[in-house]
Amino acid sequence: MAKRNKGTPAIKAQKETNAPNEVFVPHPAVDVYYLTSDGSSFYLESAAQDHAKELNNKTIQKITKTNQ
Repeated sequence: MAKRNKGTPAIKAQKETNAPNEVFVPHPAVDVYYLTSDGSSFYLESAAQDHAKELNNKTIQKITKTNQ
């Protein structure tokens, strides 16, 4: 079975971060990102959903600048 691509740098925000400032400060144009249960962050909800399909806990949390 071929290895699945889990996101590209253009889609994937930052791997294994759950501190909003670690995403929002270096990327001021970003207003929202999606955090999966394994700590992966994505700019696109669809990318987070695709990644979460392979996790036991499929929870995705929407993080916005206003709810941090």
